[in-house]
Amino acid sequence: MPVLAVLSAAAAAGSDHAAWLGKVEGFYVSRSSPTPFGALDFAMDMIKQPDGAVHGRSWVDKETYFDFKFYRGEQGQLLFQETGSLPGGFVQSYVLEVVKAAGDTLTFETKKQPGLLVAQVTADGDRLRVQVTLRSKPHVDLDMARVRDEKAITAFRAANARNKDQPAGSALKQSHAARASEGVDGNLPKTEQAGCTWRSPGGLRCSLPARRPRTRRAWPSR
Repeated sequence: MPVLAVLSAAAAAGSDHAAWLGKVEGFYVSRSSPTPFGALDFAMDMIKQPDGAVHGRSWVDKETYFDFKFYRGEQGQLLFQETGSLPGGFVQSYVLEVVKAAGDTLTFETKKQPGLLVAQVTADGDRLRVQVTLRSKPHVDLDMARVRDEKAITAFRAANARNKDQPAGSALKQSHAARASEGVDGNLPKTEQAGCTWRSPGGLRCSLPARRPRTRRAWPSR
C-alpha cells in the first residue's frame, strides 16, 4: 500500500477516535456492576485535561482508587490506561491499545501481552460501558449512565475529595455497612430517571433508568 494511503488511513482513524474521545467526557454512574469484589455501585467523573486526555479517578479511601485515562501516545494512537490501587500499596496498571473499532465501541488490548487484558469500551455521549476480560474470562462490566445533574456532580466531587483523605479501608467498610442496613437489592430494576443524592453514611446514591437484570457470575481476581 502506498505511504500516502497509509498516512491518510491513519489520519482518518485518528479523526474518528477524536470524536469518540469527546463522548467519553462526563460523569457516569452504574448500580451493582459485576467486579472482582462483587456487585458494586460505581461512579467515574471523566474530565478533559489540558493535553486533550480524558481522565477520571474514583477514590474509596487514601490507598484505594480506580483510575481510567484515555490519551494519545507518542505516535498519535489512542491509548487506555486502567489502574487500580488497594490498601497495602498493591497497584496494578495496564496500558491498552485500540485493536478494533465498531461504531461507538472501541476494543483495547494489552499489545505487549496479547490476550492478557481486553477492554470493550462503548461511549455514545449518554452511556459509558467498560467490559473487561482477563485471560479471556469476564472480569469487570461497568455499564454506566451519564448523569448531568450539576448538584449530583458537585456532591460526587466533594465526596471524592474527602475519600482521598480517609484511612485505608474505612470508606469501603462504611459503604458495605450502609448497603446492608438499607437492605439494598442491586438486582431490582430501577424505573426512575437517572439522578443522585448524598446520604451519610453511605455516600453518593444514584438511581438509573431501567435495564435488563444481570446474571451473577464468579469473577476472577487478577
